[in-house]
Amino acid sequence: MFVPLKKIIPSSSKKLWIEKRIKANQICDLYDKINKSNNGQTKTLFFKNKTLFVKVVNSILSQELQLKQEEIKKYINKKIGEEVIKKIKFLIQ
Repeated sequence: MFVPLKKIIPSSSKKLWIEKRIKANQICDLYDKINKSNNGQTKTLFFKNKTLFVKVVNSILSQELQLKQEEIKKYINKKIGEEVIKKIKFLIQ
């Protein structure tokens, strides 16, 4: 008797922590899609403990993004379907 992959993958992924990694990648990809207009001036570094870490090139851009932070969080949380982001940290590099 065969078991459909649909049933195996979700239960297996939870055990292997793959689900968290997939969600973190989805969050980073969504942020990068939102900020395509910045021409490479921002880049997601990683997502950890409900905080998204983003690299920015200067303090001016960091301030602009701080003002848009709530909009960005709401958009990503809505796309994911749950509150996954509570904070976004912009790191100047």
